[in-house]
Amino acid sequence: MHELARVSATARTPEQLTATLTTVLQAVLPIDQVHLSEVSQGQELSRGTVTAAELPDASPAYVLVLDERPSGIAHVLATGETLHVPDARSSTVIRQDLVERWNAASVLWVPMSWGGEVRQVVVLISHVRRSYTATEIALAEALMGQAAAGLALLESERARSDGADQDRALARAALALNASLDLEAVLETLAREADRAVSGTITGVYLADGTGGGIATAGHNVPADWRGYRIGAGEGVAGRVLESGRSWVTNAYQQEVTVPAHPALRDLQTAVGVPMAWGGELKGALSVGFAEMRRITEADLGTLQAIAELAVAACRNAEAYEQARAAASTDALTGLLNHGALHARAREEVARARRDGTHLACLLLDLDEFKAVNDEHGHLAGDGVLRDVAAALRTELRDYDLLARYGGDEFVLLLPGARASAASLVAERVRRALASVAGCSVGIAEWFEPLSADELLERADRALLLAKRTGKGRIRVAGAELEQELELLGAPEGSPAAVMREFWELVAGCDMGVQTEPADRDAPAGAYAAVPLLGSGAAGGLFALRARRAVPLERLRLAELLARQVTAIVAARTEAGLPAAVQALAAAIEARDNYTHEHSEQVVRLAAAVASGLGLGRAELERVRHGALLHDVGKLAIPNDILHKPGPLTEAEWRVMAEHPAIGERILRRTPQLAQLAPIVRHEHERWDGGGYPDGLAGTAIPVASRIILACDAYNAMITTRPYREAMPPAHAIAELRAGSGTQFDPDVVAALLAALSPLKPAR
Repeated sequence: MHELARVSATARTPEQLTATLTTVLQAVLPIDQVHLSEVSQGQELSRGTVTAAELPDASPAYVLVLDERPSGIAHVLATGETLHVPDARSSTVIRQDLVERWNAASVLWVPMSWGGEVRQVVVLISHVRRSYTATEIALAEALMGQAAAGLALLESERARSDGADQDRALARAALALNASLDLEAVLETLAREADRAVSGTITGVYLADGTGGGIATAGHNVPADWRGYRIGAGEGVAGRVLESGRSWVTNAYQQEVTVPAHPALRDLQTAVGVPMAWGGELKGALSVGFAEMRRITEADLGTLQAIAELAVAACRNAEAYEQARAAASTDALTGLLNHGALHARAREEVARARRDGTHLACLLLDLDEFKAVNDEHGHLAGDGVLRDVAAALRTELRDYDLLARYGGDEFVLLLPGARASAASLVAERVRRALASVAGCSVGIAEWFEPLSADELLERADRALLLAKRTGKGRIRVAGAELEQELELLGAPEGSPAAVMREFWELVAGCDMGVQTEPADRDAPAGAYAAVPLLGSGAAGGLFALRARRAVPLERLRLAELLARQVTAIVAARTEAGLPAAVQALAAAIEARDNYTHEHSEQVVRLAAAVASGLGLGRAELERVRHGALLHDVGKLAIPNDILHKPGPLTEAEWRVMAEHPAIGERILRRTPQLAQLAPIVRHEHERWDGGGYPDGLAGTAIPVASRIILACDAYNAMITTRPYREAMPPAHAIAELRAGSGTQFDPDVVAALLAALSPLKPAR
């Protein structure tokens, strides 16, 4: 008794105390086995652990379901008193299958009570028949009372600690509501705090699926395949909550409920679930499972209900946010996505196509003669036509296709996974479906690298323009010859306008400083500017620009520069043997940054020598020359404060500067005569070892022209004085080339460059 009293006062865990109790019982009483049976909260079952010198059964732990069959434990629970059966084998009070299982000749069941109820029953078994004396029974009861006092103390201390943990968990859970409008993220946080509050094993949040079951939406300590798992009505504790609409607690999870098939739920012993409801409707359930028997107190239940209320608030917030976001992204007249939402979704779809390597097609549809409907029948009639068109379009698309009103009488259809050929079939089907409502013209563009979402829409817009110029009611697909077809339709071959369009994409989308409505009511809205094409002091044409968004006025100066280059091209003032488009862009680079132009010309000379040294053919040598001349064309789009900064660039500024190869590629791809140079310019900063940018190519995967330009560019940059550093002596630059051979540079290119430099190299 003294030893047990000491341990009862000092034990840190229930296991430490019950182990001492078992040892003491075996020391003071003539028994062979001690069974400690913990009774479930609803007294549906008990979980026993066995201590004995030699166990007749291989399992030291077992579960006893307390059903209608006779049972010593059930008797003790019903009476609250000790039960003594001297002759177990002939008794009708206890189950004979258990008597045989444990080789019990005599049995003593002693209750262990605290908190006003029997919490455990200690079963003392003798393998030989004996009658325990009143003194022995009193001693056993006294030992149980001492142990019960110690367990009650531990439970009280744990309750105080749990209460503090629950208060902290509730505070953190409440803060989560203000941290995000992302419902899943908030529910994940609430699941974690619910688990911490009651020291659970696994926590799940299920949203009702409308059939009486639920869908796992968030959780804590859950496996990767948890989210999206469905439970049926009545399945698991969460299913019981969703079925009944009330809280549910069980210490007999495996026996009392239909255990869901998910492996994470197969070994639970205790579980508690609370409902999530608002607006008078059950919307979900929060449940916590435990791997061991765990009594769920009123405080536990209250904490989980409070967290469930926070989850309800999160769902309400998310629901309201989604409604507001939907309203902000929806065209009020047609119910389709509006212009802004379309651009956001288009960017998402392009990013998905790029990530997954899938196709994407864009259709831009314009109603023919819609202006006449408004003029003759009024805007209410026009609005009705637009609503009818929207309804007809919906019926022709898949659930995951995107449909938007682009503005006025224009509609955009985005078809994930579709190529241009499939999009053409959709366009023809749409055109037939709209025949009774309104005629239409359709422009189609298929996404490909490196198009952005805006560029995809622009290509569809250009295809639509071609469709309308060829007679309306047509369907045209943006292809390689699109711009040439538009040129043929819009201007005589060789005219200033035809040449000017080669440079259109350099300034497409650029505003002239002021957003204005067009003077012509039939023209598209936006910003407009006109730059004269001056030749011999007189205006020989007009460079007309339309834009959709504002950019700095410095882009007007670029437009003026391009106008001068167009005039020069038309007048045939170009270098002998150099294509007009190459010379025009080179002049534009020179006007923007004289250092860049001089540097490019020096790189051209070195690159041509290296290409010859490597034995490249005439055509490839010309591509190297032209690529070297234009390798910095992307710097046309770099802000002046970065391009002309007198000191070293910051990390953020370097990130902007590092975009110029990709920008240069886009500029060149938009001019058919220069498209073949685009890969050279994009990859001229790739390294032989794969450490370059923008794509991290390595070795011979890098175009040979790009490898040549990289080495020649690096050498020339090292020996040139810049505002923020002095020039490096050629000998030092050559040493740097050798050091970078095989890592930064192609070894063969370095060897050819050194050979080209050898007659030029000064003495040390």
